[in-house]
Amino acid sequence: MSKKSNKNKYDDVVIYYLHHEPAKSSNSTFACVCLGRDSDGAFSRGVAICDVEDSFEKREGRKRAYARLQRAMGRKRNCFALLNREETQHESAKLFYNHSQVKGAIAHKSGYNVKLTDFEKKVTKKLVEGPVKTASE
Repeated sequence: MSKKSNKNKYDDVVIYYLHHEPAKSSNSTFACVCLGRDSDGAFSRGVAICDVEDSFEKREGRKRAYARLQRAMGRKRNCFALLNREETQHESAKLFYNHSQVKGAIAHKSGYNVKLTDFEKKVTKKLVEGPVKTASE
């Protein structure tokens, strides 16, 4: 009988959420960002953005952002330009692109070997430093 791992698929990534500025309601979340690092040391990013007319569900946001992260890491390239012709009409994409934590630095929903924002540099320390090893290892 095999042991079931207690490891969560999100254990090796960093997930953060963006909120409307200023918050329009108690549920002001409109985007989820998932960051990961591959064996070569390259950072990748997956982004899920909720339309302004819909209510954001964190579970669905995590799922989509994680899938986009995996796509970027697997293909080792950027996909899904954030502000393509169709999305320039979407208010949510513009809100995301201009958000204070993003400041125009994120150009793709699925990005490979990305440059981290200042905020992301802080929250990805666990991915950079790696797991803490004990003296017996």
